[in-house]
Amino acid sequence: MADSLVVMTLPWMIRACLLFGIASRFATTAEAQGAAGSNISLPALSQNTSAAQAAGLHFATPPYPWSATFDADIRRFMTVYRTNTGASLDTSTLQLLPPLPVYTVAPRVFINGERLQSPPPAMYLYPVEVSGNILAVAMVQVDQSPLSAHVAGVNFGAFRELAWLATKQLPSLPHVKAGAYEVRVLLSPGIRLVALWLKSGAGGGDLIYLYSPPLPSTPEMSDAHIYPMDVFMKVIQPYALEMTPPVLIPGATPAIHG
Repeated sequence: MADSLVVMTLPWMIRACLLFGIASRFATTAEAQGAAGSNISLPALSQNTSAAQAAGLHFATPPYPWSATFDADIRRFMTVYRTNTGASLDTSTLQLLPPLPVYTVAPRVFINGERLQSPPPAMYLYPVEVSGNILAVAMVQVDQSPLSAHVAGVNFGAFRELAWLATKQLPSLPHVKAGAYEVRVLLSPGIRLVALWLKSGAGGGDLIYLYSPPLPSTPEMSDAHIYPMDVFMKVIQPYALEMTPPVLIPGATPAIHG
């Protein structure tokens, strides 16, 4: 069986962002490139992990080395944000938190009840923290190889809210503290699914923190938004069927195809 989890390339990622109403901002002018705020300091990638690790969470290690070019690009995007919004940034406290890998799933996975797979992610989301708050998310795109990694933009919408949930809310939940999970972002644009995938590293079951759409709650849920993986797959299946249009094959009975 072909790998059932499809990782999207950048153009599809951008379309997914637009589909979910995510406000991504991109700097495209020479003026913006030359306006980078040299006083913005981005600490090393390993900063600010202790609280999450103590809570039973850990974060993926990207396949690429961190580059000074990434720092410069993020500074440029944040400067454009500051210029366009008039925001007053305390740049002395600006830092990056560990990344969230993005996995994108075809609707057929949920329709067929298939097991989620883990191919190399095509994108990593780095929460940008300012004075203890998640202001934005820097999106690092990985194309054909780790050497192709680059900062694709800075997001101020749903990705930022997911980053806040992953770094600020999840560590405080007792049932999350009791486990050992890698935090991932799970998307399925065809059915408008946005969630956090808590991948268990201790032999236990995976969890799904549902961001959207709203789905029925079940007695197995330990939190209003968190489903055990097997329960989530059962709950989302009828929704995925409803949201996936039938494909008409000439001379055949209409069938559902994800």
